[in-house]
Amino acid sequence: MRKIAADVGMGAMTLYKYFDNKNEILHHIWEEFFVELFLEQHIKIEAANTAADKYRAACHAYLDYWFKHPDRFRMVFLNEDRAGHDSQFFINHADMESRMNEVFLPLTKQIFPAMDAEQCLASMQSTACQLHGIALNLITISEHSWNSHSRLMDHYLDLLLRQ
Repeated sequence: MRKIAADVGMGAMTLYKYFDNKNEILHHIWEEFFVELFLEQHIKIEAANTAADKYRAACHAYLDYWFKHPDRFRMVFLNEDRAGHDSQFFINHADMESRMNEVFLPLTKQIFPAMDAEQCLASMQSTACQLHGIALNLITISEHSWNSHSRLMDHYLDLLLRQ
């Protein structure tokens, strides 16, 4: 905290007036990333026509954001964000689950009307795992000869959306 305070030209005690610890600073920065991400995703979704196209657009926008900003992905998802007894994990703090659910659950219900709520949630969580798995592997294991993130996502979505 002292080094951060020195870098921004303030005393450490002044910095502690705003943030209790380094994770709170990170959470504040990360929140900006997610606002930008979900705005870009919303724009792509609105431009698509069918529920399946909107689902595809949401997935691609999510991955495209992280591949445009791989250092942000590393900062958010490779940080050891351990919640203390009086704090929350960032994933809870940023309400990521609700944000992802707002995007994907209504589309899942439209695409698969026979699914019950539990199945829709499992499908959405599967997609979230796929999104993060693609980003994690391609961003952190860059020396491997992967297909593009778009191609990998399309392959998953072709299997998921096959009707």
